[in-house]
Amino acid sequence: MKLDLLRGYSESEPKVHIGTLEYTGTEYVWFYSDAKSKYDFWDGFFEVPGLPMGEVSRSTELFWFFKDRIPSCRRADFKDYLEMFGFEEYNEWDFVVASGLRSGIDSDELVER
Repeated sequence: MKLDLLRGYSESEPKVHIGTLEYTGTEYVWFYSDAKSKYDFWDGFFEVPGLPMGEVSRSTELFWFFKDRIPSCRRADFKDYLEMFGFEEYNEWDFVVASGLRSGIDSDELVER
């Protein structure tokens, strides 16, 4: 399954496809979209911290930019998150897919292709 990272730049405009995160069952794969060539934004808009621009990145662990957006399993209310998404137990990739890793501090979100 592949998830597209979308990033907003204006409330009134559609979000920009920054790149794609995929989990193959054994590794996570990240690759950037070609959006940078289509938009005249500042370079930093397209960058994902820890993932080199223009490169395909592979790892057996979820990249820290995404992992950092998952609430700690040690939180007292973490069970509430699992219930909200209909999970009986925690699975990292399923959590990423279900939550989209949305945050209150930015407009990034992962959406299923």
